[in-house]
Amino acid sequence: PTLPLELEHMIIGYLHADKSALKAASLVCKDWTCAARRHLFRSVSVIGVND
Repeated sequence: PTLPLELEHMIIGYLHADKSALKAASLVCKDWTCAARRHLFRSVSVIGVND
C-alpha cells in the first residue's frame, strides 16, 4: 500500500526543522528522498578562506 503524495509531502514538511528526522525519512523510499532533500538542502552556504 502507498500513501497519497499529498500526505507524504505533509509528513516531510512537518519534519522540516529536524535534520536527523529528515535524513531518516530520506531512507524510506525514492519519493521521500526527493522530498527530504528539498528541505535538507534548501540553503547551501559556501565558506571560503581568504588568503
